[in-house]
Amino acid sequence: MQSFDQFILLSTPAHLSLVKTLLIIMFLLHLPYIGIFIGSSFFSTWFNISGRRKKNLLHSTFARDLIDTFAFNKSIGIILGVLPLLVIALIYSQILYQGNAITLPYLVYSFLPIVLGLIFVYIYKYTFHFDKGIFTLISGLGLLLLLAGYFVFIACIARFHDPEKWIFIKNPLQVLIGWNAIGSYLTFLTSSFAITGVSIIFFFFSWGDKLKGVKSDYIEFVKKFGLIIGLIFTILLPLFVVFYLINLPDIAFSNILIIISIILMILLALVTNLLSKMLQQSQTKFGTHAFVLFIVAFFVMILNSDTARENSLKEHTKFLALESEAMLAKLIPPREIEAGGGITDYAKGESVYKRVCSTCHRFDQRVVGPAYVTVLPKYENDIQKLITFVSNPQKVNPDYPPMPNLGLKISEVEAVAGYLLKIYQEEDK
Repeated sequence: MQSFDQFILLSTPAHLSLVKTLLIIMFLLHLPYIGIFIGSSFFSTWFNISGRRKKNLLHSTFARDLIDTFAFNKSIGIILGVLPLLVIALIYSQILYQGNAITLPYLVYSFLPIVLGLIFVYIYKYTFHFDKGIFTLISGLGLLLLLAGYFVFIACIARFHDPEKWIFIKNPLQVLIGWNAIGSYLTFLTSSFAITGVSIIFFFFSWGDKLKGVKSDYIEFVKKFGLIIGLIFTILLPLFVVFYLINLPDIAFSNILIIISIILMILLALVTNLLSKMLQQSQTKFGTHAFVLFIVAFFVMILNSDTARENSLKEHTKFLALESEAMLAKLIPPREIEAGGGITDYAKGESVYKRVCSTCHRFDQRVVGPAYVTVLPKYENDIQKLITFVSNPQKVNPDYPPMPNLGLKISEVEAVAGYLLKIYQEEDK
């Protein structure tokens, strides 16, 4: 972790909260896309091999359509398949700053097989029309690399949920071996094949006119295959989700995690019901509903994992907050010294008044806020009370809008407080 820490700046709690939100967005962009990519590539390779061996034109056509539909653009592969991985690694480096999670480097190591796998699958796509078996082997190798890379990737993330065991991890096998890691990976694979089946129904039947003018036997084949695959793996998915939850460390559990898991089960039950109806009626009119629901289910699965991580890293998050406070404490005093100030720095106080305060206040008349002659008397013998109020304003008079926090340095607050009371006392005399 130390090799990564030198490239990371310590974050304040507010910044860290934004970073964690970005992490959820990256996962939401990446996981559904890569799940569909892996599932469609697997089935395309499978049917391509089947079509060659059995001379089955139906299978060969479906293999081509699958890879053309779901690996349609290599630029999208970079944007949704590669870039989010880099951002995710950087965010985890930020979240785990100065931690002992030596699994983070292994997360980065998983990138190489994943990127190579994506390249090999795209080679398969762009050479499909050459009709040579070597390119099918390239696709198979690409899939193996993707599956291996994501096993390492997901196992590392699962290990982040168990900080108590970080110090005991000394080699890659200890990262990969664990029921929580296996449960996470099986959940990922099952959800990938499930969303692939749902996506076949959505993109082939509900999105555009892909099957316009195609023979009815091919349409029925695609419809039946998509519905069956989607239904089987959507039914299996709750089992692996439960397996994953059972093997989470105790520190990761909370009532919110349980509520999110229940919502996920409800969403998967709704998708299962829609797929079952479409299969029974041999139609696809609910394809869009099923696809949208599954994307929402993916989002809930990501929230589930995010909540487990947040529960596990509560103590580390507190440590980061204390570290950021210490860092700011070191930075602020020099700035205050350089800025000058103090309650007798009337020149500075006048400057602050004209630049900031005069927008809303005058000494003898109401503007946005009350006239100073009506409020300063209560601070005349207690300047520290005025300094406290200006530093952190609170709503006092219901007849006026609340004063905003002006973001002034303490030296500026002291100077303007001293200046205002000086002018008030002079005017009063």
